Amino acid sequence: MTDHPLLAALGTGLFYVVHFAFVARAILRPHREPASRVAWVVVIMVLPVAGIVAYLLLGETSIGRRGTERAREALSLLPDPASAPESAAIPLTAIPDRYAPPFRIGQSINGCEPLSGNRARLLPDSNAAIDSLVADIDAAREHVHLIF
Repeated sequence: MTDHPLLAALGTGLFYVVHFAFVARAILRPHREPASRVAWVVVIMVLPVAGIVAYLLLGETSIGRRGTERAREALSLLPDPASAPESAAIPLTAIPDRYAPPFRIGQSINGCEPLSGNRARLLPDSNAAIDSLVADIDAAREHVHLIF
């Protein structure tokens, strides 16, 4: 044991504060699925030190300062969502309940309402996907936005 019980009590108290701060962060982090929150809380509570280290290494995502600046620059070049024609906006109530959750998540992340006029196709393999992508890029009149 230690000769300084007050020092040991302060160290233990500090560890508990840090431990519960990480639990609170895992619970309160935005844009995370409830199952993921519960999993992180269990890992942090069952393996206190290893769980905190794992959360620091794997639980938080960061693209760094340069990535954040590039993202801000890219967003500033995009048209204002408010300038989209009102007829193109689809209210979430018009989307079938089965498909509404991903649209709500997307809207919470980027602040844009779902718009009509988009389409998607499932292709049989990667070669067909690449051929379709090349054909779409070749057919573009002004510019191409790629999201993957």
